[in-house]
Order: sequence, then structure tokens, then C-alpha cells
Amino acid sequence: MQMHEVGARLRTRPYSNPTSVATTGAGVGGKEEGRFCVHSACWVFVFVLCFRFANSLVCSTWFVPDEYWQSLEVAHKMVFGYGYVTWEWQEGIRGYTHPLLFAVLYKMLDLLRLDWPFILIVLPRVAQGVLAAVSDVYVWKLASRLYGSSSTAGLWALVCNVMSWFTFYCITRTLANSIEAALTPLILFHWLVATSQNTQADALWHTRAYLVLAALSVLVRPTGALLWAPMVCVHLARSDSIR
Repeated sequence: MQMHEVGARLRTRPYSNPTSVATTGAGVGGKEEGRFCVHSACWVFVFVLCFRFANSLVCSTWFVPDEYWQSLEVAHKMVFGYGYVTWEWQEGIRGYTHPLLFAVLYKMLDLLRLDWPFILIVLPRVAQGVLAAVSDVYVWKLASRLYGSSSTAGLWALVCNVMSWFTFYCITRTLANSIEAALTPLILFHWLVATSQNTQADALWHTRAYLVLAALSVLVRPTGALLWAPMVCVHLARSDSIR
């Protein structure tokens, strides 16, 4: 498929929102279709949540030093007052958004007196696994949105994503790259809906969603601005939904 064909697909394909189908569809058929879509999403989420939970427990090794020195070790020092920080943190050239996400978890454990070593190690990966499960669902939703809910593209996109050994190995690790990768399908889905032909209220909600998620992605990993800034510009040029 040529790039201009992909662009045409993104611009012209209508968004089949399950909620709008249920509320504006003709009679019982529209409502039943909406309920089916919601139930399907729930079952997909339950499956991938169980899968990513097991994923977070199975991957107990380390991949690169940054999954500790740029996240967990810094978060531990923020909450408990001790821990080794590398020179980037000593010089103040790193942002604290990424380790702050795990510092919140550590602070909760501290307040509940559950700051046991095993939980301190496992909980951040389980939290990352929950985010990965949400990302899996949005991979399914994004493919279904692009190729239609009646096609099997969403299912096969989900299967490919779940069966990817490198995703399995990396997505639950406490790396900024993993969070950025997990947020990407969410941002793309909301951006796609926001730039499609929808009601103003619908477009505004999805616009806010993708802007907030893109901003979080950039705060976690500033180089993400190279990807999201052009897409925001495209949205500004194409739509008046946020004016």
C-alpha cells in the first residue's frame, strides 16, 4: 500500500464508536452491537491483563542498567532517602517524571508498611504490566479502527503483539522506552479518532486524551517530541475541533 493510500485511509474512514452505535443505532440491533463491542473489549483486556501479569513475573532478569539506575534506584532514594544515583542525576540533567511514577508506588508501600524487598522489586513490573495490557487493547482497537470492526485485522494485530518475543522481554521492564512504547498505541488511537469525521464533543474528548498522553510521553522521554509534534501540527492543519 502506497503512503498516499494510507493517508487517504486515515482521513476518510469513519470512526465506529461502540457508544455512539449503541445510542444512535436503529433499534435493538444498534444497542446489541454496542454491547457486543464493549463485552469484547472487556474480555480482551482480561486476557491480556492475565498474560502481562505472568509476563511481569517471568521476566526476572535484567536487560540494561537503565531499568534500575534511571528509574527504580532514583525512586528508592526519593522515598527512602538512600540509594545510588549516577552522574546524570548528580548534575541535574535528567528529569524526574519517569522515576516519580515508581516513587508514588514506593510511597504507598511505605505508608502501608509493606516496603518489603520482594514487593519493591515486583510491584513496579506488575504496574508496567498493567500499562502494557492497556496498550495491547489499544493495539487491537487501533487496527479495528483502521480496517473496520468486521475484519479480523484487530485480532491478528493483537496476536502479533502478544506473540512478539522482544515485546514480551522488554514491555514490563522499568525502562522509559517501555513506557513510551506502551503509550504509543493509545496516543495513535485517540489522535486518529480526533482527526476523523466525528461530532465536535467526540473529537474534543479524544483530542484532549491524545494531547495529555503525548505530553506524558514527552516528559518521560523528551525525544518523543520528534514524533508527536508533527502529528499535532497535522491535526491543527486538518481540524478546527480544538480552536
